[in-house]
Amino acid sequence: MTVVYPVLAIFFFLLAGYYGAVRAILLDSPLDWLRLNLDRVNADRQPMEEESRAQQVAYWRRMLRMSRLSLIALGCFFLVATGFVLLPGMAEMPIWQYLIGLFAAAALIWTFTYVSCLRLGRAFPRIASIRAFPVRFAEWALTPVYWLIEPFLSSQKRGDLNAANNLPNYVRNDATAADDSDEEDHRMEEKMFINALDFKDVRIRDCMIPRTEITAVALDDEIEDLRQAFISSGHSKIVVYRESIDDVVGYCHSLALFRKPKDIASIVTPMLIVPEAMPASDLMLRFLEVRKSLALVVDEFGGTSGLVSVEDVVEQIFGEIQDEYDSTEDWTERRIDDDTFIFSARHEVEYLNEKYGWNFPEGDYDTLAGLLIHVHGDLPKVNDVIHFAPYTFKIISMQDTRIELVRLTVDRVEE
Repeated sequence: MTVVYPVLAIFFFLLAGYYGAVRAILLDSPLDWLRLNLDRVNADRQPMEEESRAQQVAYWRRMLRMSRLSLIALGCFFLVATGFVLLPGMAEMPIWQYLIGLFAAAALIWTFTYVSCLRLGRAFPRIASIRAFPVRFAEWALTPVYWLIEPFLSSQKRGDLNAANNLPNYVRNDATAADDSDEEDHRMEEKMFINALDFKDVRIRDCMIPRTEITAVALDDEIEDLRQAFISSGHSKIVVYRESIDDVVGYCHSLALFRKPKDIASIVTPMLIVPEAMPASDLMLRFLEVRKSLALVVDEFGGTSGLVSVEDVVEQIFGEIQDEYDSTEDWTERRIDDDTFIFSARHEVEYLNEKYGWNFPEGDYDTLAGLLIHVHGDLPKVNDVIHFAPYTFKIISMQDTRIELVRLTVDRVEE
């Protein structure tokens, strides 16, 4: 027995540390969670497209459940061990002193196990990617125990484990129970977690900068032309092409101008070329492998479809990232009155639906401009009115063939 206790103590402590790491990355670091989720799928040799969102939800919710159970098991083990240590002296002391000593030891041990395991998880989150047999066996062995004690842990009713929207609520409630009561932070965490779950379905075409918005110069242009392109666009990288934008040779970084080059060809840097149907998760791994931050996106015919950067991919999870060079003039969002708005046509349909509670139809488009062209069936002109109940749009301004500003009137439905 002298050997069994230390072995069981080490086993429960490592198990609690493992699931403490899972809980730490789920609640504290969505980016680490994303990386571990990719590692898990790759380790199982399963294409990301084959794993449904419900399966991911079930897996990670089981991880959260086991994190709590492993801490309980570790604390109970040390509690029982403490009881056996104090048992020989029980005959020499009143029962109330024995109980006080037992509960005091239990409180101290529980605090130690909880804090130490979560500290271990936060310090070494990569251990959560381990899928060893002892961990799987522990899940199988301890799950029936959890079913017995779960009703006593929380009075909150659990919903269907396969419901995709339940996991963010579970994470949010777990964080609230810990010590965080900031509702706004919870909403942001929930949004990032849902984005991370959906990230496997995101294609490069969904996050790229379209061809029409690429700032580029020709390979035989003068250095002064390149300098003016940097100044006018505010970008740190400018695309370089030969005859047309479909024949891109690379890009120039603004820092290269400090070397006082004689021509553009001497400072061109080759860039990654990726298809627009490629999963964004695969591109993120490619960026990390080759240590690049910009890629050229091509369509099925080999023509330039757009550009995509690391920032564009990361924004799919964390939302829009603004820096000092981002222009806000193309993102007009103004409320005239309760029923009238002026928007940039570049706003995403999903964003407007989520923020204002509207029901714009979703389809093979991302932006408000795409929606209007889809409904209108043709390229609209300035002052054209496009209506689909209860929304009426009026085109305010256009630049060439691109819709810039629209006025939206929401018709009130009389009850």
